[in-house]
Amino acid sequence: MSRHGNADCRGTSLQNRPITAGSDANDRTTVHLEGEVAAMEKKLTNREIEVLKWSSYGKTAQEVSEIMIISVNTVNFHVKNAMMKLDTPNKTATVARASILGLLG
Repeated sequence: MSRHGNADCRGTSLQNRPITAGSDANDRTTVHLEGEVAAMEKKLTNREIEVLKWSSYGKTAQEVSEIMIISVNTVNFHVKNAMMKLDTPNKTATVARASILGLLG
């Protein structure tokens, strides 16, 4: 709800996506995005997932480049592609969403 009392969906990534609601064991409402996990798994490449895994361990782009033996620019390229595919604003949010979706293993 906006501060004026009406629903405001501007700026959300859930706009125009099918959602269903259910309850968990603690009777809190949970929201499930239908097909979201399957769609994301198909979109991310193995290299994008590998870069995000290393990032989830706290590695910087420089450290990931040294581990994977690729340039820092290539690391950032993979991060940016993953950001676009997961519809996230930054690297941290991309890693968090990929983790929540179970894409990091």
